Amino acid sequence: MLELAGDKVPALGSDFDGAKTPPFLQSVADEAGLYDAICRSSLGKTLADRIFFDNAYEFFKKFD
Repeated sequence: MLELAGDKVPALGSDFDGAKTPPFLQSVADEAGLYDAICRSSLGKTLADRIFFDNAYEFFKKFD
């Protein structure tokens, strides 16, 4: 997705009802671990912040 759309598009929500999720992401409580892993990876904290907050915030701000 990052290659196709760039880093200002992906956003992670927290409503997993009916969604098929990987074993490491079974509930919203697991998102903190995913966030930490992305921060520690080569993707870094800036991208993690975009995926977990900034991108969705910027999207919804358009409709304010």
